[in-house]
Amino acid sequence: MSKAFVQQKKRHMHKLFLAQESGKVDTKIRFLLNTINNIEGYYTTSSCSGRCIVLQLPTIGDKKNATFLGRWHDSFLVEDLKSSLEQRKSGLLFFLCQPPILHVVCKDFCMAEQMIEIGLHSGFKNSCLRSFRKKIVVELCSTETLHVPLGNGQEVYVTDCFLSHLTDVSHQLFLRCEEKIKALDLALKEKFR
Repeated sequence: MSKAFVQQKKRHMHKLFLAQESGKVDTKIRFLLNTINNIEGYYTTSSCSGRCIVLQLPTIGDKKNATFLGRWHDSFLVEDLKSSLEQRKSGLLFFLCQPPILHVVCKDFCMAEQMIEIGLHSGFKNSCLRSFRKKIVVELCSTETLHVPLGNGQEVYVTDCFLSHLTDVSHQLFLRCEEKIKALDLALKEKFR
């Protein structure tokens, strides 16, 4: 293993430690990050167990000027969803449920291929080689997505009943994500005992 890779991993592990100490690491994925980071030849960078958000966009595609009105990494109540919508000002309103995503730096292409294969077999169907210039980075991403327009400006298009249904569906997606995260953790432990 190259000295540069070892030094990069050491730096990232220190950053991860500081982020965990300050509560900035998604607790639902922490155990998986520890599993990956304990395998020689891998280390994680930005990762998330999945989230639901209410987003206000000035125009379609303008992520730079988007405003988060609500953000959840775990189950939430329909009242939380309604409360987030009360903060709206102007622009397009969307509800997004996003799947787990992990970024794993690999020491070489062989390790990258193994990580992608394990990810795919664990249900992370949108996994790929993300970068291979300065670092070899694999992105493991699942498929539990939901994108729903909720309104425009001060007008909300959906009913309270629909918001309640959206909350229930989101909770089901969170449960599926948790199962895939556990499956990936188990598969990695079995492969790299």
